[in-house]
Amino acid sequence: MSCQRGFCSLVLGSLIHSAAVSAVEVEWSHTELQALQGRHFELGTAQRTLLTLEHADVWTYGVNFGFLDFTEPFGHSGETDTYGEVYSWLSYEKVMGHDFGTGLFDDIRLGGGMQADDAAFRAYLYGTTLSFNLPGFDFFTLDLFAFDDQADSELTYAVTPSWRYPFKLGSQRFLFRGFVTFTGAHGAAARQVSAQPQLLWDVGAAVWGQEDKLLMGLEYQHYRNKYGVAEVNEHNPEIMLSYTF
Repeated sequence: MSCQRGFCSLVLGSLIHSAAVSAVEVEWSHTELQALQGRHFELGTAQRTLLTLEHADVWTYGVNFGFLDFTEPFGHSGETDTYGEVYSWLSYEKVMGHDFGTGLFDDIRLGGGMQADDAAFRAYLYGTTLSFNLPGFDFFTLDLFAFDDQADSELTYAVTPSWRYPFKLGSQRFLFRGFVTFTGAHGAAARQVSAQPQLLWDVGAAVWGQEDKLLMGLEYQHYRNKYGVAEVNEHNPEIMLSYTF
């Protein structure tokens, strides 16, 4: 598994820093390993295996989130690529001690983050996130970020709704979660839409009674103008297995 030292040090260091800050008083923490297999990818090897290590936590004054993607981690059908994102927010509810009650909003957050790969891509994001109080959802948030790609001098937008919705069919537990990101045109990059909804069955709950530990199902990856390349569009279902530590 290859990973340029500078990139991995930056992303892993940010994750460690988030964990250290969160150690003030961690209220909730989630670390998950995902394995995905798909075909019909654009811009590179058509069939790929992906490993994703994801972490999120809620602490005294806010929220942290980050992940690392390893494409072809075992090098079977191509060179391993690494990509990561890290974000940190301050919560208005936590900092100000304000309870939003049962209205539309659950919280308002100010924050920022970074997106990077092991090649030359670096982008910084900053802005606000609205957290909504919607029935049945574990969360539904809307990121309203400025997007600053270091490859050019043009500032644009990145708007991302994301959600987590658990439900049951009979005695079986399922989870519908994902995000959609709308990124504005900048430099030579075309306007982009990236979506990754997941529909997962709670295998652990069905087989040995442990909820939210082992999940399996499908992720559908939709990418319009992938990586900002005009007319390169991706529609790709992937088999997915997820384990939460």
